[in-house]
Amino acid sequence: MLQNIIRQRIQDSKNTRQIVKENTYDNFIETPIETTPSEWQTVTYPDVTCLERQFTFDDAKVFLFFIMETYKIGIKYNHYPFIETDELNVKVRLYTKNINDITDIDFKIAKEIIDVHNEIDFLNLEK
Repeated sequence: MLQNIIRQRIQDSKNTRQIVKENTYDNFIETPIETTPSEWQTVTYPDVTCLERQFTFDDAKVFLFFIMETYKIGIKYNHYPFIETDELNVKVRLYTKNINDITDIDFKIAKEIIDVHNEIDFLNLEK
C-alpha cells in the first residue's frame, strides 16, 4: 500500500512537471506584462533526472553570498542542492536523492533560489 502511494506521488510529480514544461503562466491568464521563463532546465542523466541552472557572477563576495544563501535554503528544508562551482560560476542541481527524480520540494527550493538571485539583481550587489 505504501509503495502504491509513493508510486502515485512520483507519477503526480511527473505529470505536474510535464504541465509546467508545456505551459507558461501566459497560457493560463492574459496579463499586461510578459513573464520570462525561470531558466531551470530538466536534465536527465543515466541515473538521475534533475532541475539544473547555471548562475554567473562578477563579484566574488556576491558569488559566496549566493552559495551561502542557497545552502541555507537546503538547511531550511533538510533537502540539499548539488552545488558545483568554477571560478565565479555556480551550477545548481535539484533532485530528490532517494528516488533520483524531481519532486515538489525541488520546485519549491528552485523558486527560493531564484528569489535570492532576484534580490541580488534588485539590490545591484554586483556593482
